[in-house]
Amino acid sequence: MTQSDEDFHLGFSALLQQAGLAGAGSMPGVSLSVANGLWIESSVRIKKAYLDLTQANYAAAAENCNFKTQAETERAKINGAIAKATHDLIPELLPSGSVTADTVAVLTNAIYFKGIWSKTFDPAHTTKAVSKEKEKKKVAMPFDPSSSLYVAL
Repeated sequence: MTQSDEDFHLGFSALLQQAGLAGAGSMPGVSLSVANGLWIESSVRIKKAYLDLTQANYAAAAENCNFKTQAETERAKINGAIAKATHDLIPELLPSGSVTADTVAVLTNAIYFKGIWSKTFDPAHTTKAVSKEKEKKKVAMPFDPSSSLYVAL
């Protein structure tokens, strides 16, 4: 591992600790949940050093799954974990058919953030606008044209 890799991993770990996600510290007025996970076919073996790194720096525990015979059940389990961590704002990260008997591993990263903004939107300048995400589903979100910022609902 290079020094820049190590710095990156340690930096992410420090961010999680500051936010109160790794057993220490918290930011007043902030609710943050991170659903980092490694979902691995039980027949596959992953190096312990990698599992230790992801757990220590990303709060990403590895979970054995039976994708070969229970792909849909495992997909539902992963979606349930993501939904719980994101307060049901991401109810289905993995769409039907995305996990199959050929799946070897699924790496998840989903974040729920709710906080008090240092600069709030002026209600007089706030309108609804459609999110410019590339997803099929368009979402109307509060938008302040004077600042080009979006806020979560």
